[in-house]
Amino acid sequence: MLQDNINGIEAIYGGGATLIRSQILLRVDISEDTPPAILAFGSRNPDMFADGQATDQIAFLARVVERAFRMWLRMPED
Repeated sequence: MLQDNINGIEAIYGGGATLIRSQILLRVDISEDTPPAILAFGSRNPDMFADGQATDQIAFLARVVERAFRMWLRMPED
């Protein structure tokens, strides 16, 4: 999910939430045995991330993070 011109979410960004004006939120599925997670990127620039931007590289990064967590947790590939 890419969003622009937002107010940051305190549950995600903590005390820095008031600084966030645009964000990318990616679902990260590590395995069936772990709860879903998110990878969040926030920016102070309200126009940094917007719906409609290409997301191939961001989705690729999420898959890399999933694999890294699986390796770290010594879990099999899905």
